[in-house]
Amino acid sequence: MHQKAGTGIGKVDEILDGLRIGDNVIWHDDSGSLASDFCLKLMEASAREEKPVIYVSFDRSPNNLVKKLGSLADAPGLTVLDCFTHGKGGGSELFLKYYSSPEKNAHVTLVENPSDPEALTRALEETLSDNGLDTRFIFESITGMQDLWGDEERILKFYTRTCPKLYELSTIAYWLIEHRAHSDRLKAGIAQIAQVVIELSVKRGKFFFNLIKAESREHGPLNKPQGYWVRDGEVVFGSGDQKGWGRIDIGSRLKHFRTSAGLSQTGLARQVGVTPSTISQIENGQIYPSLPALFRMAELLAVETGSFFSDNSSGETTPVYEPSQWQDVNIPGITGKGGGIRQLIPSGGDTGFEVWLLEIEPGRVIKQHFFDEKCEEVGYVIEGTVFFQSGSRDLEAVKGSLIHLVERTPSRWKNKGEEKAVILWLKLRQV
Repeated sequence: MHQKAGTGIGKVDEILDGLRIGDNVIWHDDSGSLASDFCLKLMEASAREEKPVIYVSFDRSPNNLVKKLGSLADAPGLTVLDCFTHGKGGGSELFLKYYSSPEKNAHVTLVENPSDPEALTRALEETLSDNGLDTRFIFESITGMQDLWGDEERILKFYTRTCPKLYELSTIAYWLIEHRAHSDRLKAGIAQIAQVVIELSVKRGKFFFNLIKAESREHGPLNKPQGYWVRDGEVVFGSGDQKGWGRIDIGSRLKHFRTSAGLSQTGLARQVGVTPSTISQIENGQIYPSLPALFRMAELLAVETGSFFSDNSSGETTPVYEPSQWQDVNIPGITGKGGGIRQLIPSGGDTGFEVWLLEIEPGRVIKQHFFDEKCEEVGYVIEGTVFFQSGSRDLEAVKGSLIHLVERTPSRWKNKGEEKAVILWLKLRQV
């Protein structure tokens, strides 16, 4: 009989039939930011049970990570192995000064040479010897390791040596990997050794949890994606046959505002510049409106654009998303030195579009567009100036400019100025 442990999320425990001591859990993350909610819940459960946690960070500076963890950063038994400062941080004084500041967290340990897998192995062994058995590990992330180590063979070698050790030492380890950032060979090699493999994805504005592999379980809903969303820090699961689970019903709000204004579908369509059939499909939840059409409808109906996306089950129509709901996202070729991307993950599910905050440092050149997915996009330049190449044209967008992309996406972005460029970016999810 395998000893069980909790994930901190009742529904996940039900799906998995609990974690097993010794489990290595692979989280295939579709966007690079979804798995963090599940990691935080494991940390909360570990703190309640007084289990030690070792958090290995490749992608976040210690200051950033401590702020992300909040009160969990002070939990007894936590050790943070900082592989960022001398890794992606390049040993910069900007990050090193954290260790001499009065705000330095006592749980953070600097790894001197994280570009060497052996150095990380030694740091893990030293930390584990201080904590003993039944330790919880969070490796954030395999993608961050590869960005630093640069070779999938080194990743596989480290992983294939480390996983069996952690299993024998009766630990539980979460390994995060961005799903689309690695070869099928690496993902297959990692999944073969892991005891549990979970895939997190976003499809048409809905979040899905899918159990791919679960060793030592007699039964389990394998390869049956289940919808979920995050509400007030809690991971909430909902049945796919429940109308409107995890998403905002723009159509019903549009119909309410339209009828309150005394407009027919034909009358509204004429003023917006679309067909009555389009208004009907929006109200029936078959399609989403384009952003320009949405802005136009809000103007005509004399309502705030945000009122289309609020959860008015309690009568409220003014949603506010807190700064803590912005999550850093790693996109190879874009994030790292001189660039950053954060995504707003609102509580309560899908808003009908994705909201991002893009930062480009002075002198930075990005030789691709921010996203691969083809969809309508709108960007608003909050600070600085950016240049982008669209087809054969070089275009400039200064502070206050609005960028609207429908069919063609830029092939190159550059910040020629002396200040950081910050862009609020919206990706419309269209059916």
